[in-house]
Amino acid sequence: MSIPTLKHYFVDRSGAVAAALRYIPQETVMRFAQIADPGDLQLDASLLGLARGLAAAWVHHGVGQLFTAGMSAGLFDDDAGRGYLDGVLEPTVRALEARLTVHALRREASLDPTDELEVRAAALAFLSPVLVALIHQHGLGGSICRPLDLDAFIEAHVSRFVRGYR
Repeated sequence: MSIPTLKHYFVDRSGAVAAALRYIPQETVMRFAQIADPGDLQLDASLLGLARGLAAAWVHHGVGQLFTAGMSAGLFDDDAGRGYLDGVLEPTVRALEARLTVHALRREASLDPTDELEVRAAALAFLSPVLVALIHQHGLGGSICRPLDLDAFIEAHVSRFVRGYR
């Protein structure tokens, strides 16, 4: 594609980045469905598997590059930021909200499944420390200057989260 063609469809770099981040391949849609469905797992095993899966995908399957590139391009850029939110971050948060709602309906988590704010806050409270640890270790070079045993971190985080929401 030529520069004039790109400018015609996307106007500028922000528009092109936003469009790319909003494009969700079918494989990714299936991954969000997997995040949303805990299956028969209890809360602790469900969240432990989810966090470990996210860490593995972050390091070995390009998820870290997707998240960090989206944040890098999207911070302080309205178009690219909305693309990142629409295509990456919000689908992840919403899928986690759906998983937590299942656990709340099973009475495994002390969340009101009808209170969207409460469920969203819990999803963000769970996801945020994991994302910051992954960015620190595998986006900013923290594994070199201050290594973190990610699996031990994930186990401790899940344990504390479950203890707080049981």
